[in-house]
Amino acid sequence: MNKALFLLPFFLVQSVFSADLQPISAKALKDAGQSLPNPSAKIVTRHIWMSVRNNPSWKEVEANDYAERIEARVRMSFKDSFDVTLRADSQTSWGDIRKNGNYYTFSASGIYLNMSKTGDSYFINGNINENGKTSFISVTMSRRFDDYSFSLFGSGINLYTDEHSINGNYDAESYSKKAVAAVVSMCLAVQAEKGQPKPETKTASQGQRVWFTFRPGFGAFSDMEASEPWLKSEVKIRKVFDKDFDVEINIDNNRQFGRISNFFSDRIELRASRTDLRLEEWAGQFEIKGSVETPSSENGEKYISLRADKRFNDDASFYIYDKGIRLNIDKNSVYGEADLKTYPREALAAITSLFMAYQQLHPQNPK
Repeated sequence: MNKALFLLPFFLVQSVFSADLQPISAKALKDAGQSLPNPSAKIVTRHIWMSVRNNPSWKEVEANDYAERIEARVRMSFKDSFDVTLRADSQTSWGDIRKNGNYYTFSASGIYLNMSKTGDSYFINGNINENGKTSFISVTMSRRFDDYSFSLFGSGINLYTDEHSINGNYDAESYSKKAVAAVVSMCLAVQAEKGQPKPETKTASQGQRVWFTFRPGFGAFSDMEASEPWLKSEVKIRKVFDKDFDVEINIDNNRQFGRISNFFSDRIELRASRTDLRLEEWAGQFEIKGSVETPSSENGEKYISLRADKRFNDDASFYIYDKGIRLNIDKNSVYGEADLKTYPREALAAITSLFMAYQQLHPQNPK
């Protein structure tokens, strides 16, 4: 009897729970699994370390991370006006930053950012359209030690800057490389504006800034043109045969005409009056050798021997670093710095013409 009384509550409890349980279908189990967070889904954090080159004498700043393939260049063209060039992978964008009081506006293709200053802090807001996707930007930039050092932080981005570098990380799902370059350019504009030349900074006659900008040709003569207004230099090329180009180099309204030929597959050669300059590839290395007619030189010509190294393997981008010259070449420009006593303007224009022809001979597939 006692044993029966002991078992009675157990059966009563079992019946109560059995009445409350409902059958679960396979679809319900699948839906429940989909509603759970995916433990493998993580924030895609990428690290960035950009080298920064400041040229306070010419109010220019450039930053690049070759590993991430992100570049930004800012140049103060006039008071309260900055020219901007951005590069993300193989895509290049041009724009300008305008300043009005404590407010900055950056506009370019697919980019619209505003920056306001309050005390020692700057607030960057706006949006970036890329590949049909709009990213909204909200970043606070706070001064740390001097006019070059800032901390930039926002949802998905955290960067620290100084005179020589920009480093940190960003969420690749929230910020594209183009968005990172755009945010960095706002910081570079402040650096370009605030930076002051140091006593040991080279004078303009020693270290001259160089910025040839490429554009499609205008008129019957040229297929491609490059101009550097500060150096009063202009280069035009026009394809006349499959691998030959007519060349016009204009320095201070003094025109020189010549011909670029690619008779040998690994050599591009410029001939114009006393100028004979070659861009030649040998075992994967590019060399620039020859002479350029330079009226300002003692004997009327300048001998050149330089090496050009590839920056990226899939496009026409190079860099030239040697004593008295430091140039970067991409599909849109030749920019950097040169000692005009060692490399006169005629030499810089001749070098530019060779790389313009190289790009025409090796067109890049747009992505």
